[in-house]
Amino acid sequence: MGLLCEEDMGDIHGCNGNELDLDLPELGRHLDFPTFVGPPLESDDEVVASLMEKEKEQLLSVASGDYLQRLNSGGLELSWRIAAIDWITKAQAHHNFCPLSAYLSVNYFDRFLSLHELPVCDENYKFDIKGIKAMEIHVLSALKWRMQAVTPFSYINYFVGKFTEGKRLSCGFVSRCTELILGTLQATKFLQFRPSEIAAAVVLSAAAETRVISFRGALLDSNITIDKDNVRRCHEEMQEVGLAKKNIGCTVSPSVTKNP
Repeated sequence: MGLLCEEDMGDIHGCNGNELDLDLPELGRHLDFPTFVGPPLESDDEVVASLMEKEKEQLLSVASGDYLQRLNSGGLELSWRIAAIDWITKAQAHHNFCPLSAYLSVNYFDRFLSLHELPVCDENYKFDIKGIKAMEIHVLSALKWRMQAVTPFSYINYFVGKFTEGKRLSCGFVSRCTELILGTLQATKFLQFRPSEIAAAVVLSAAAETRVISFRGALLDSNITIDKDNVRRCHEEMQEVGLAKKNIGCTVSPSVTKNP
């Protein structure tokens, strides 16, 4: 996927009315539903199962180490993260980079910072070309050159099919999903959730806001292999920080039965 977004989502989908006949492969092309390199896979379920294995390895240092604890205790790392995300989102908007580029930038930042502490530079430090190149190599090496990260965008196509079952979606659905995903970057509490769990909560929330589905009913009835309680908790956190709307008839019971 290229960095630049030359069209808005309405242009991409030819959306001039209030509803959208969503073509899932076309949605996936623009929201990073992955093209797999390797042995042929039988179905979307196999693709997603492979992505879930990859995301588990990818987020090991971020979610299971002391990185979250360090951020939650405040201090320099938290302020660095807030400043970095603010700069990344402004650069993404200024240069018209696609939303995925912003999400990946924060992903790389969190993965790197979970493994290495940043040196504190004084105001006289000069960022010359040689120093920038050396830092680039240092970051890439720390990330083991694994730049094709799994993100919530990777799953949107899949969960649209699982939760909406072909129902017509509003023109704003794609942009709302994008808004919710990017909105989870700032708050550190979302680092505890897997990209697949964030994606499921985003699709359910965006669809429930337009009354296409019931959040609770669609989640309970779905045949998905992720932790449904975590999806519910992620949605509650989205409501808590003001991302997702409250009182839209999508309250879920305190515990949701998990699929085996």
